[in-house]
Amino acid sequence: MTSASSSVPATPRRSQAETLLAAHLTAPFMLLPPTTRFPHMSVAHGDLGLCAVVVHDDTLMHDEDRGIWWGQEAVDPVRMAAQASLDLAAAARAPAERVTGVAWLRNGIAHSPPPDGVVAGPDAELMAYTVQRAMERRLVGTDEPVSPWLGAYAHAALGPADPTPRPLRRLVQLIERCLRAEFEDRPAVIETVEIPPQDLCDPRFMLPALLACAHEDLSLLKVQQPGSKAPVKAGMRPAFHLELAADPGAFLGYRVASVTPAHPFFVLDPVVVLARRYRYHDEYLFDDMLGQFGRYLHKNGLDALVVEEALAQIRSRAEMPE
Repeated sequence: MTSASSSVPATPRRSQAETLLAAHLTAPFMLLPPTTRFPHMSVAHGDLGLCAVVVHDDTLMHDEDRGIWWGQEAVDPVRMAAQASLDLAAAARAPAERVTGVAWLRNGIAHSPPPDGVVAGPDAELMAYTVQRAMERRLVGTDEPVSPWLGAYAHAALGPADPTPRPLRRLVQLIERCLRAEFEDRPAVIETVEIPPQDLCDPRFMLPALLACAHEDLSLLKVQQPGSKAPVKAGMRPAFHLELAADPGAFLGYRVASVTPAHPFFVLDPVVVLARRYRYHDEYLFDDMLGQFGRYLHKNGLDALVVEEALAQIRSRAEMPE
């Protein structure tokens, strides 16, 4: 946990695929949500290791003669799963022998059983069974240990065990109301992807950047003391104190741990001022906010690479066909 004058779970929302898959896994298999380092969900087993789960929601048809899946573009789910398993091994700092991958084509249509490690169709129970059997077949026969890296990755992915403090929950609600009133019907956008107010205010999503930038803007203001010609930085007595905690399960790599204003107004007003700075015509363009947040992290000796990783995920979402 860090503190830098402004210092750097709420459980992240689960996608429908995560919710369905989690409901059909049997103990001791456990679903882990995406993390900053790995953008897909995964399944963990304390004795076996990890399985990357790549979900593809586009409609796909299987060409059995050519072995290709066709939709708006050709897809190779076997390669997707293999690449995801390598990426997950790197993210979890795990031996490659302890990580595998399965692709779930939720709208895939095939007239014969798909290749090993691929599930076509929306059947979450079949997907859970396939993941468990794949882990039991592929992640045995090795002496590579699963501890301590597996526990560390699972702990990071699942986020904090304690619930969000009540004062922070209340403040988040107030910030969301203020932003909704400010935006009205105008969208907030990052890299052409619309970000709803509830995500801008999520302590494990965009709120760390929103509050860090608002606090930094306050610290850059200069006021003139009566009877003195010397300017005094307002940041010497910050209007609110922000504490961020490193959280690999958070979208930006950090979550908001606490905010301690003397009064919520000292947070709400700077946030609204920040939002208005990004208004262009009929939308709010928050791209520069992430750039400022990256500089803020770097200035305070924190990991600024998480911003580039988050932007890469947003850009990939923007490039996805409708």
